[in-house]
Amino acid sequence: MDLGFVPGAFVEVVKKSPLGDPIAFRVSQTTIALRREESRLIEGDLVHHG
Repeated sequence: MDLGFVPGAFVEVVKKSPLGDPIAFRVSQTTIALRREESRLIEGDLVHHG
């Protein structure tokens, strides 16, 4: 939660490394890279942009 992953926040996957670890996310106008084991802890609803 200290990084901005709070209820109601919009989280976008920005980029994945070639092997899929780490993954860069954008949340609250900040880009944050997390390892796969850390990113599995993020819960939310999947939203597709049209």
